[in-house]
Amino acid sequence: IVQRVVQINGEAAATVQSEPIRLQAIKTGAAQAAVPTAAEAGADLHLVLYWQADAPVRGSYTVFTQLFDRDGALIAQQDNLPVEGLAPTNTWQPGVLIRDAYRLVLPANSPAGTYQLHIGLYDDAGRLQLTLADGVSADHVVVAVEVN
Repeated sequence: IVQRVVQINGEAAATVQSEPIRLQAIKTGAAQAAVPTAAEAGADLHLVLYWQADAPVRGSYTVFTQLFDRDGALIAQQDNLPVEGLAPTNTWQPGVLIRDAYRLVLPANSPAGTYQLHIGLYDDAGRLQLTLADGVSADHVVVAVEVN
């Protein structure tokens, strides 16, 4: 399995527009690998998000991770407060890197193809707007995952 870390020119993958939060890097993988961009149908897709606050964060936000198949259907999802609820965003100390792990289970009958992994933050008011590494504004980061 090929390993991959999503980071562009050493810059964060995304920054939150309304809070001093950066998504520094995204590592995706299967259970046996640290960071692949490919996964097997029926296997677990593991991902690790690396967050960092530049100043105190006011709100407590939920992280969403969603995997969409090649037809755009949602097939796997995990939403929770960072670090399985142990590190709410409003407790983050500026400058401290937060390692936040997730596991998405791919259905055994998933057809091969390019899937999209969506990652972002939300609260009761909705999704937070992000500025992606390429300067585009969006409410989630997209990572391509090849399913075999």
